[in-house]
Amino acid sequence: SQWKWLLERSKQLAVVLEKPDLWEDPVFAGNVSREQGELMGKIKSVNQFEQQLMEHIDMLRLAREEGDNELETESMRALADMRRDAKEKELNALLSGDNDVYPCFIE
Repeated sequence: SQWKWLLERSKQLAVVLEKPDLWEDPVFAGNVSREQGELMGKIKSVNQFEQQLMEHIDMLRLAREEGDNELETESMRALADMRRDAKEKELNALLSGDNDVYPCFIE
């Protein structure tokens, strides 16, 4: 899966970044450092999303156990917002290829 690849690539880059002679080639080092930064940002974002999701699910369970309709509604709204955000991120990911900077029209 892409997630496994992302984690594995991040590990590979971390090993490269630890090499003492890395900065003998500043262009290569900069590219590796930049790629690692981008990957770490994506990993952090996914982990935060997962944590938020689990918190909202726990709150929803609690609301249902306690019969708290207001908290249940709030939790459902938060989950719906997260779903919308996930769909937007999915679309952005689909449109992040090399040629996606070029405009197109669908008829």
